[in-house]
Amino acid sequence: MANNWRRAPSRILLARDVTSGELLKAEVAQHLPPRGTYECLDQECAGDVNVCERPKGSGRYYFRHRALDDCENCGFHSRHDRSNRRHSVAQHLLALVLNEAIHRRQPMPILEFQVAGTTRQVMPLVNAMSVIPEWICPHTGRRADIALLDDNQKPSLLIEVFHTHAVDRHKRRDLSPYWWVEIEANAIIADHEHLPVRHCGNLPCPFGNAA
Repeated sequence: MANNWRRAPSRILLARDVTSGELLKAEVAQHLPPRGTYECLDQECAGDVNVCERPKGSGRYYFRHRALDDCENCGFHSRHDRSNRRHSVAQHLLALVLNEAIHRRQPMPILEFQVAGTTRQVMPLVNAMSVIPEWICPHTGRRADIALLDDNQKPSLLIEVFHTHAVDRHKRRDLSPYWWVEIEANAIIADHEHLPVRHCGNLPCPFGNAA
């Protein structure tokens, strides 16, 4: 699958309401909010973010750090593409979004597969009861970036976040008992609602073992 996400935009599409704890998209957030209203979802940053529209009058809104110093170490910004930080931010963001989705507080993201030259959009399995980052397989000891678990604590779907290390043949073997997908970190940060799948395994036809 072609990689169209080499550099994600620095605009932040999702932030947390400090008072309610709710995750909000910029277009539904309060415009020109008081300081301390919204915070960045990067756990190591948690900077104060403002709501901006660009270009003016376009109706396209995003969150931006109020001060340049606030985003100096923020993984949402593309100058950090070469560090492992971007992987961590994407993993944290997707886990948050999925957790909100399975509890019906956010729309479920859509997985996008390239099949026979066209894009097929699929909603992930919705029978999950919990979202666990850094899930460890009890049989192989293999660690998955994100696991969606059912009410028996069995994986419904495993998600690998690709930044610098793709799923190799050894990890494919260890993931073979499960349904899994691999998504690029930059794609998650740029648009958490539509997730292009780079690779996958054991999914029903026609998705199968896409490469």
